[in-house]
Amino acid sequence: MYTYQMIGVADQNGKTYECKYGTYNKTDRFQFNSEASKIFDKQGYRGLFDILVHEDLWKLKNIKKMTVEDIEKELGYDIEIINKDDTDDVPSLLEILAALFDNN
Repeated sequence: MYTYQMIGVADQNGKTYECKYGTYNKTDRFQFNSEASKIFDKQGYRGLFDILVHEDLWKLKNIKKMTVEDIEKELGYDIEIINKDDTDDVPSLLEILAALFDNN
């Protein structure tokens, strides 16, 4: 998929697309990687722009499905899955600091 096509589709469906030069989604826009930096360093903005405009680069970023065991193996340590609601009762740093300074 060409860049102009990908931007239209990604902005409609909200999904992330990737190529060897980085990723794009509606929220984060372009996130370029070191491969893009190499092109930019050698050929400047125009060189990178020419590649992004003229080459069929983009594909939908795949989601890797993993079990807890797979994740633990990848990370090298055990994890515990919790609900977001379980963390709501933990005070934020700002709340802790406010409480400390309110007592003085």
